[in-house]
Amino acid sequence: MGVPVFYDDGLRHVFAHTCGVGRWKKIVVGAAWAKILPRFQAAILAHEVGHVRLKHHEARFLRFWMLLWPPSASKFYREQEHEADLFAAKMGYRQALIELYQKMDGFLDLYPDPENEEHRIIRRVQRFYNPELKERIARLQKGD
Repeated sequence: MGVPVFYDDGLRHVFAHTCGVGRWKKIVVGAAWAKILPRFQAAILAHEVGHVRLKHHEARFLRFWMLLWPPSASKFYREQEHEADLFAAKMGYRQALIELYQKMDGFLDLYPDPENEEHRIIRRVQRFYNPELKERIARLQKGD
């Protein structure tokens, strides 16, 4: 199953994401895409393909209860991120993901901007949907 990849130069704060369901699934890469090394691009694509192959978007549509209880939604999304990481790891991108997450963690620690409202919103959304980078690194290193 091929998944089309689209470029969106308005996507500034993430490398890539998946969207759509069924045969309308696609991977969207953003402006930061061109700034990362090809091995990291391949690892990110493997992670996003993991979301597609594991049918994460379909599972989200079936979980309407998550709208009523946001903490359970956050836990659900974070677990899907771990599953997609492990999918990419099984495809041979474990070390590339670990290195990428280490670089991202260092960058986020070096350049916090609590005065910038956009930055605060992005960090809040990131924490809701994504596990902490140190946690992702540890799970990848552990292999589960």
